Amino acid sequence: MRYFDVRRLFAPHLCILLFYVYNIAGTAIPFSFVTFTVHRFCCIVYHTNLFFKTKRWVAICIVGQWIGEFVISLPFIYRRGSYCSNELWMQIYTCTMATFLPSLINTVLNIQIFAYVRSSSQRIQPQVNVIPTNDRWVPVYLTIIISYFVHIDIIILTGTAIVGQL
Repeated sequence: MRYFDVRRLFAPHLCILLFYVYNIAGTAIPFSFVTFTVHRFCCIVYHTNLFFKTKRWVAICIVGQWIGEFVISLPFIYRRGSYCSNELWMQIYTCTMATFLPSLINTVLNIQIFAYVRSSSQRIQPQVNVIPTNDRWVPVYLTIIISYFVHIDIIILTGTAIVGQL
């Protein structure tokens, strides 16, 4: 910050604004991951609700992220003390809001997504335990490969294709 015009940069009101913007910038990327996780959580867990598949829901997620960042950063505007000092509590607050809180939210939501998907997959059981394979197609594919290297009469190729479909 010292490379800029120091007299204007460290003005009382501008310095508070700079710390406010600094905290918003520090929390923007972690909270965007929280927004993605919230969106994914709602789309997976509430998949029958069509609202979570609309552009309006995406817009609400994005606007909610920005409002959350602005609100979380408010302590920097209403702080007391010398106007241009980055106090220890401010650094701890930024670290907590940029790392621990988003990590906790993402972890909780991802665990809930995992639990929901796991319980859903255990409810759905296959009808047949053994999946039948169709071995009759092997001669068809084999004759096509062989015919690439060796000339095979068209009647034989057609016959293997018909037999393979039976």
